[in-house]
Amino acid sequence: MKVLLAVLSCHFLRHYQQSIRDTWAKEVSEDVSLKFFLGNPQGSSSESDEVFLDVPDDFNNLTFKTVAIYKWALEQGYDFVFKCDLDCLVRVPLLLQSGFEAWDWMGGANSFFASGGGGYFLSRRAMEYVVAAGGVPGYEEDVHIAQVLLGNGLQLHNEPRFLFCPGDVMDDITITYHLSSIREWYYKGYKPEMMLEAWEDQKNRNYRAYLPGETLGQPEKRPIRFRRK
Repeated sequence: MKVLLAVLSCHFLRHYQQSIRDTWAKEVSEDVSLKFFLGNPQGSSSESDEVFLDVPDDFNNLTFKTVAIYKWALEQGYDFVFKCDLDCLVRVPLLLQSGFEAWDWMGGANSFFASGGGGYFLSRRAMEYVVAAGGVPGYEEDVHIAQVLLGNGLQLHNEPRFLFCPGDVMDDITITYHLSSIREWYYKGYKPEMMLEAWEDQKNRNYRAYLPGETLGQPEKRPIRFRRK
């Protein structure tokens, strides 16, 4: 079984990748791939853990970039892909022991879709549906993926150990932790230092809530789209 951990990135936030390399990427074994996916420009040099896709790199084309990730993964022969964002803390051993291989689509349910920030798994079958459908303009890639998969009869397997709701606190069985949305929906104040802080906290089992303006400034608020019930 060939597994890819795919982190959605971009050139503007490329420096954020290092906080993942310095934390949870160190737990990725040799038989699992971790790649950061960026869009155009193609000409700049890439690191060994980066893939440059021939798609726009801006926020409003995230859906096209995500579909391109799955196209690339299929071409490379991957059986399962876990996709997450740059601000997601992942406990890799627990992720790989989560039983994802029993499902075509697994993640933390946010309304009818799996939270993109907290990450989700797709099987080869699910990826084929997504690639066949293609992308659409917009940034709500997780919603688009859900619409495609539900339209093809696949159901989301909810994994409650993927945390992304405001106020969520890690514990010993937490698998993923979306460091932006656990502060508030559409939190815009994320900094890579938050990954390093939360990583040290979980290693020390210093589990706590993280507040929106805590130590790093008050974020700008954006409208809510969905909330998990």
